[in-house]
Order: sequence, then structure tokens, then C-alpha cells
Amino acid sequence: MDLTIIVLVLLAGIAAWWASQQGVMMLMSSEEVVNRLADAIATAEGYWSPSSLPNRLNNPGDLKDSKGNLIHFDTPEEGWAALRKQVRMMLTGTSKIYRPDMTIRQVAQLYTGGDNPEGWAQTVAAQFGVDPDRSLYELA
Repeated sequence: MDLTIIVLVLLAGIAAWWASQQGVMMLMSSEEVVNRLADAIATAEGYWSPSSLPNRLNNPGDLKDSKGNLIHFDTPEEGWAALRKQVRMMLTGTSKIYRPDMTIRQVAQLYTGGDNPEGWAQTVAAQFGVDPDRSLYELA
């Protein structure tokens, strides 16, 4: 392995350790994590069932408008783009509702509005092979 790469890896590890000690979140939210979390949410919302409301509305995240009404997207691609945007905001701390330090279980409480949050949390966590008490930050 090239010495430069070794030094960079060591510096990144030291920076991550220091940030964790200072309570600073270093988010490395790759598109892979965004896509995996979006897919996990779609699974938890029942999107893959053709007769489900999220599927019929082209809304894999079961997203709602500001009045709490489910959004109907014209195409599945629009619905996926909106869900991925929501997930990016969740992971980067730009969401008004979700924070990266929230656990999957805490997100489930808010995301589901109290409608089977434990099942939702278990489903999302299973997609990552982690416990529902893992934070969004830890997924990224």
C-alpha cells in the first residue's frame, strides 16, 4: 500500500475519533447509504406490494404534504427522487424533523406517526443488518 494512502487513512481515523470525542458529527452520506435507506423505508412502508397505497401513489416513502395528506407523484421516479431528498436531509441534519443522531427507533416514532413504529424500525434496521437503536449517523 502506498505510504500516502496509509497516512491519509490514519489521519481520517484520527479526525473521526477526535470529532466523536468533541461531539462533532462527521457525516459521510454516500449515495449508496441514501439509496439503501430509501429502499429500507419503502419496504417498511409497504411500497413493493402493487396494491399498496404508496405503490399506487408512486410514493415509496409514503411522504405527506404540509397538511398531512399523502402526496401523489406522477411517476415512480418522482416519488423516489423525493424520498431520496428526504433521506439526504435526514442524514445531513438539514431536516426540520429528523436528526442524524436519532436512532432508527426514534425516527420510526415520528415517521410512522405512531402507527406500528416498532415494526417499521425492525424492518428498516434489518435492511442494514443492525439493531433499531443504531443512529442514522452510524448508518452513514
